[in-house]
Amino acid sequence: MDTFKLVTLIAGFISVLLAIFDSVFPSEKYNKQLRLIFSIVFILCIVAPIKSSIGELTAFSDYIEVASDNLEVKPDITEDYFVKSVENNINRNIEAGLNEKNIYPYEIKTSINISQSGSISINEIEIAVSDTAQEGEIIALVNNMTGGNVNIIINPMTKQE
Repeated sequence: MDTFKLVTLIAGFISVLLAIFDSVFPSEKYNKQLRLIFSIVFILCIVAPIKSSIGELTAFSDYIEVASDNLEVKPDITEDYFVKSVENNINRNIEAGLNEKNIYPYEIKTSINISQSGSISINEIEIAVSDTAQEGEIIALVNNMTGGNVNIIINPMTKQE
């Protein structure tokens, strides 16, 4: 904000000087040359505070470097968080799809793999339900939602669990 005030003050000061020279200088012969000189001075006066502000910004480079070092140290935490988020999202979608068919699982566990290229594949889905008689229907629904080729395990859920 101080830089902006300084630039405004300099611009006003240069404008007043230009007005004074216009009124004092009698000849139009050197008008273009004087305007060019004052324009250059005006530009230099505006650039100087901005350049010093940029110099102050470079002081933050140490903080940025430390922050980037901290981010580089913890990629596993970020990847684990991302994997858990994707697994939870898949679990919620499967549960919603099963609930639409009046199947209410107690628990859904998904295991995924994220390759180096960023593709996500589902390794296994484990579903705990109270009625395993619907196992074929549950597997068909989950295969339909996931596109098939997923290992689906249906576990019975007892009242003690």
